[in-house]
Amino acid sequence: MFDIPLLRTFEAVANLSSFTKAGQQLNLTQSAISAHVRRLEDQAGCTLFERNTRTVALTPQGQALLGYARAILRLSEDARSLMKGSSSAFNLRIGASDDLTSTWLP
Repeated sequence: MFDIPLLRTFEAVANLSSFTKAGQQLNLTQSAISAHVRRLEDQAGCTLFERNTRTVALTPQGQALLGYARAILRLSEDARSLMKGSSSAFNLRIGASDDLTSTWLP
Protein backbone atom coordinates (compact mmCIF):
# COMPACT_ATOMS: atom_id res chain seq x y z
CA MET A 1 0.00 0.00 0.00
CA PHE A 2 1.35 3.41 -0.95
CA ASP A 3 1.10 6.50 1.26
CA ILE A 4 -1.01 9.33 -0.19
CA PRO A 5 1.52 12.11 0.65
CA LEU A 6 4.27 10.14 -1.07
CA LEU A 7 2.10 9.67 -4.16
CA ARG A 8 1.33 13.41 -4.19
CA THR A 9 5.04 14.16 -4.10
CA PHE A 10 5.74 11.59 -6.81
CA GLU A 11 3.08 13.09 -9.08
CA ALA A 12 4.42 16.62 -8.54
CA VAL A 13 7.99 15.60 -9.38
CA ALA A 14 6.77 13.69 -12.45
CA ASN A 15 4.67 16.63 -13.67
CA LEU A 16 7.34 19.27 -13.08
CA SER A 17 10.44 17.13 -13.86
CA SER A 18 12.14 18.80 -10.92
CA PHE A 19 12.56 18.02 -7.24
CA THR A 20 13.09 21.71 -6.46
CA LYS A 21 9.96 22.90 -8.30
CA ALA A 22 7.92 20.11 -6.72
CA GLY A 23 9.14 21.28 -3.32
CA GLN A 24 8.07 24.82 -4.08
CA GLN A 25 4.64 23.66 -5.23
CA LEU A 26 4.12 21.45 -2.17
CA ASN A 27 5.79 23.85 0.30
CA LEU A 28 8.45 21.28 1.15
CA THR A 29 12.22 21.43 1.01
CA GLN A 30 14.10 19.70 -1.77
CA SER A 31 15.53 17.26 0.77
CA ALA A 32 12.01 16.38 1.99
CA ILE A 33 10.97 15.72 -1.62
CA SER A 34 14.01 13.46 -2.06
CA ALA A 35 13.14 11.61 1.15
CA HIS A 36 9.53 11.12 -0.01
CA VAL A 37 10.67 9.73 -3.36
CA ARG A 38 13.21 7.46 -1.65
CA ARG A 39 10.51 6.10 0.70
CA LEU A 40 8.14 5.52 -2.23
CA GLU A 41 10.89 3.75 -4.15
CA ASP A 42 11.48 1.56 -1.08
CA GLN A 43 7.75 0.75 -0.95
CA ALA A 44 7.64 0.03 -4.69
CA GLY A 45 10.86 -1.95 -4.65
CA CYS A 46 12.26 -0.21 -7.73
CA THR A 47 13.73 3.05 -9.00
CA LEU A 48 11.04 5.47 -10.21
CA PHE A 49 13.20 8.30 -11.57
CA GLU A 50 16.41 8.49 -13.55
CA ARG A 51 18.11 11.60 -12.29
CA ASN A 52 21.33 13.48 -12.82
CA THR A 53 22.38 17.04 -12.02
CA ARG A 54 20.24 18.53 -14.80
CA THR A 55 17.34 16.22 -15.59
CA VAL A 56 14.72 14.09 -13.91
CA ALA A 57 12.90 11.47 -15.98
CA LEU A 58 10.54 8.64 -15.14
CA THR A 59 11.77 5.08 -15.48
CA PRO A 60 9.42 2.60 -17.17
CA GLN A 61 8.31 1.49 -13.69
CA GLY A 62 7.78 5.13 -12.71
CA GLN A 63 5.70 5.72 -15.83
CA ALA A 64 3.53 2.72 -14.96
CA LEU A 65 3.10 3.87 -11.34
CA LEU A 66 2.17 7.42 -12.40
CA GLY A 67 -1.16 6.32 -13.89
CA TYR A 68 -2.01 4.39 -10.73
CA ALA A 69 -0.88 7.26 -8.52
CA ARG A 70 -3.17 9.70 -10.33
CA ALA A 71 -6.10 7.29 -10.02
CA ILE A 72 -5.43 6.70 -6.31
CA LEU A 73 -5.14 10.44 -5.62
CA ARG A 74 -8.36 11.15 -7.54
CA LEU A 75 -10.22 8.41 -5.66
CA SER A 76 -8.86 9.70 -2.36
CA GLU A 77 -10.15 13.21 -3.12
CA ASP A 78 -13.53 11.83 -4.24
CA ALA A 79 -13.84 9.86 -0.99
CA ARG A 80 -12.82 12.90 1.07
CA SER A 81 -15.43 15.05 -0.70
CA LEU A 82 -18.10 12.41 -0.20
CA MET A 83 -17.36 12.10 3.52
CA LYS A 84 -17.51 15.87 3.97
CA GLY A 85 -20.92 15.99 2.31
CA SER A 86 -22.10 18.22 -0.45
CA SER A 87 -22.60 21.23 1.79
CA SER A 88 -21.25 24.43 0.35
CA ALA A 89 -20.93 25.99 3.81
CA PHE A 90 -17.50 27.08 4.97
CA ASN A 91 -15.89 28.64 8.00
CA LEU A 92 -14.69 32.21 7.85
CA ARG A 93 -12.30 33.42 10.52
CA ILE A 94 -11.62 37.08 11.13
CA GLY A 95 -8.73 38.28 13.23
CA ALA A 96 -9.09 41.59 15.07
CA SER A 97 -7.83 43.28 18.22
CA ASP A 98 -9.87 43.15 21.45
CA ASP A 99 -10.67 46.88 21.52
CA LEU A 100 -12.24 46.65 18.07
CA THR A 101 -14.17 43.45 18.74
CA SER A 102 -15.58 44.56 22.09
CA THR A 103 -16.92 47.89 20.80
CA TRP A 104 -17.50 47.84 17.07
CA LEU A 105 -18.02 44.19 16.11
CA PRO A 106 -21.04 43.32 18.32
